[in-house]
Amino acid sequence: MILELDCGNSFIKWRVLSGDVSVCGGVADTNAALVTAVSAHTALRLRCCRLVSVRSDEETADLIATLEASFGVEVLSAQPARAVAGVKNGYKDFERLGLDRWLALLGGFELAKGACLILDFGTAVTSDFVAA
Repeated sequence: MILELDCGNSFIKWRVLSGDVSVCGGVADTNAALVTAVSAHTALRLRCCRLVSVRSDEETADLIATLEASFGVEVLSAQPARAVAGVKNGYKDFERLGLDRWLALLGGFELAKGACLILDFGTAVTSDFVAA
């Protein structure tokens, strides 16, 4: 089972995957609340954790340490890059593209097996095009 986290500035959205199926999930406002919520599901057998975070480096590092200590799992944290799997980040300063948008581009390109348009209707409406 894989614990996945989307760490925003205010909340941590989480889910646990068993294969391709989400078996549980929720929203937490603190690291401690997250650990409590995940731990409440006693049948979970976590093998790793993946996260994306827009929080500060210090806050993200603290969360990673908490997860490793609480669940004994390796935590993989998404990072910005100039290019991945055939997708080139078009920002001159590639680290300025939000990780949520970067991961959506990578996922869209993989699912479409080529060029695609990504529309995100979150707090800010964005559109990105991935060329083949």
